[in-house]
Amino acid sequence: MYGEIKKAQELFRNEKNEYERISYEYFFPHLLNSGFKIMNPDIYLLSENAIKTIAELNADSKNLKNIDVFLRMIVKQEAVKSSSIEGTRTTFSEILLPEQIIKDVEKTKDREEVLNYVKATFEMSDLLEKLPISERFMCNLHKTLLNSVRGADKKPGCIRKVQNWIGGNSIKSAKFIPPHWSELPLLLDDLYKFWHNDSLKLPILVKMAIFHYQFETIHPFEDGNGRIGRLLILAQLLDAKQLIKPWFNVSYIFERNKDNYTNALKNANTTGDIESWILFFIDSLNSAAQNTYKIYHDFNELQKECNDQIIKLGAKAQNAQKLLDELYNTPILAISEIAKKLNITMPTAKSLAQDLINLRMVEACSIKLKAEKLNRKHSAICFTKYISLFE
Repeated sequence: MYGEIKKAQELFRNEKNEYERISYEYFFPHLLNSGFKIMNPDIYLLSENAIKTIAELNADSKNLKNIDVFLRMIVKQEAVKSSSIEGTRTTFSEILLPEQIIKDVEKTKDREEVLNYVKATFEMSDLLEKLPISERFMCNLHKTLLNSVRGADKKPGCIRKVQNWIGGNSIKSAKFIPPHWSELPLLLDDLYKFWHNDSLKLPILVKMAIFHYQFETIHPFEDGNGRIGRLLILAQLLDAKQLIKPWFNVSYIFERNKDNYTNALKNANTTGDIESWILFFIDSLNSAAQNTYKIYHDFNELQKECNDQIIKLGAKAQNAQKLLDELYNTPILAISEIAKKLNITMPTAKSLAQDLINLRMVEACSIKLKAEKLNRKHSAICFTKYISLFE
């Protein structure tokens, strides 16, 4: 066991909405900043390989056209996958739709949660220029993440002062009970010192693995701990100068291996086998870097292919290129929106859209606007090849 079991007693509301004094046991993890020794040599080898893969991603990305567009799409993909691990049901395509198209109330709520994650990711990059990774840093991200969405009543931006638990409808049926809230100042102070302690001489990805394990074990917020924990992975890669931009879809790998992800964390607590967790974590980062690199390469090839196709349109090529640039930013566009964005007539917009359909660059589709009482379908085009790169 990588820690110890402690006992506590508190008042909780029961099924009858009455207060009941309940005795329970919670897990208190070992402090980290006193040092950590790696015994498995495979960890060092895997860490070196992952660092090389991440470095290749950084190096090649400097030659990418539309690099900001690529960054926004990768961040949206990461937001969808990280939120999906927590049960949010929004697809990547739904995030790309204009807000006025989403009619279902629950879908709207899910979408807002994902968009908050996107906002928090870009905010994180700016915050790193002003703040170290610290309680203030985390609380700023947490406040953005839970702003005006489910969990907004769980004190966004504040370290918890109540007992939480994982699994089960009550603390009596909980699968795991994190440390008592009164222990959090000690544990969090130790966690931040561990991250900033260069004298420990641990490979950076190993430190990140241990940090992520400890953060999720502590569960310092009432809600949103999983998503904040995965945001911090990006923050740490940026902070350690391993990434130059937050283009890294580690949650894509975690979501595909969700059971292994949660079991590896749990096993570290129950068996004390923290090194198996470290191996899983670093292997996931290596896979994420490889996957991001593949998306980057495919995006580059798609741009070249589309540019070659557009040349075939002759005199229409200039407007077609403008439309293509709009589609990289908004991959699902109504014909009426094309006319507005390019400042052309509706017939010209329809003709231009049809040209791209004929070249098999985009597909015809239709969308409904929830603001319209008539519930009409609007002709549109969908840049399916582009969207599929990130799904």
